[in-house]
Amino acid sequence: MMNGTIASLIHLAYPSDVRELIGAPDWIASELYDVHAKAQGDPSRDVMIAMLRGLLKDRLKLATHYDTSERPVYALVIARSDGRLGPDIERSSIDCEANVARSRAGLRVESEPCGMRVAPGMRAYRGVTMEELGRSITITAGRVIVDRTGLAGRFDATLRTPPRTSQGPPDPGALFTALQEQLGLKLQPDRAPVRFLVIDRVERPSEE
Repeated sequence: MMNGTIASLIHLAYPSDVRELIGAPDWIASELYDVHAKAQGDPSRDVMIAMLRGLLKDRLKLATHYDTSERPVYALVIARSDGRLGPDIERSSIDCEANVARSRAGLRVESEPCGMRVAPGMRAYRGVTMEELGRSITITAGRVIVDRTGLAGRFDATLRTPPRTSQGPPDPGALFTALQEQLGLKLQPDRAPVRFLVIDRVERPSEE
């Protein structure tokens, strides 16, 4: 990591439903650090996350725990009463799991990678679940998004919204409209249990 925050490392090592870190000092989200760490061999993502947790515990004396409370969320649901989706989303034919296996084996992957590609005013999704789609727009929406579409499987979609013209917080209104008109989905206010991370202890890292 170059010129990044400790908070970004903690979010990577300990994923939660929200970006909020309860009990964290201000400096973990404001002070910038360079981190150089190298693993031997070709460890999996789970192993890398475990190693990152070990690094944070060793260098920052980090101690954490998860907690859950009921909070306002948005429920992602199908907008139309007949269950039809919008013009810019369709079932995906990409076998994401097979692609990951081929990539790890050093074999060529023929199809476009699964996930999300972002450009100004556009999100292009390939082989994502409804849960993953909802998670990708949580920051813009301003709340955790819970998938209640009832749609299983993976989808390809393109979501277009006006590019941001300022550095202020994103306007969720354009997102709400685009979701309904382009994907046939909508966000409804709701409440649900939300998991968050609590920082019990953290110290500034030393140079060595």
